[in-house]
Amino acid sequence: MIHLQKSINLLSSDETSKIMAEKLPSILSVKYFSFFLFDKYRRKLRLLSHNHLELQEGLTLYQSESPIMKNDMTSGRYIFEQDFASSRYIRGCKNPLFKHTLFVSIPLMIENEIIGVLNINDNEKGFFNLGGLDFFL
Repeated sequence: MIHLQKSINLLSSDETSKIMAEKLPSILSVKYFSFFLFDKYRRKLRLLSHNHLELQEGLTLYQSESPIMKNDMTSGRYIFEQDFASSRYIRGCKNPLFKHTLFVSIPLMIENEIIGVLNINDNEKGFFNLGGLDFFL
């Protein structure tokens, strides 16, 4: 993580997004991620960085449009779904963003204020260690 921090220090948001897309999957050993910034006044999430081919650039959505991100932001705790297809958040619907079953949504905070959400899925090794998420909280 220190290498990522040094890489993105003093960069523009476009450059930061590019560095995250290149480095974050290998740092976290995941195939896919999306990073949303949260506008608390408008209750909107804006996609800042991702590596999903299906996601459109500049995507924004209201917090209420994503039950899983809304829940993790409200609780202040990450949500880990080992089998996302059977999760109460997906309710049996197909979602092209989730290639396999693993999904983790992590609220990102500065002090006690939520500034965004990091979503990761499809662990490269076929398993995920929940202990590794504790450094986010």
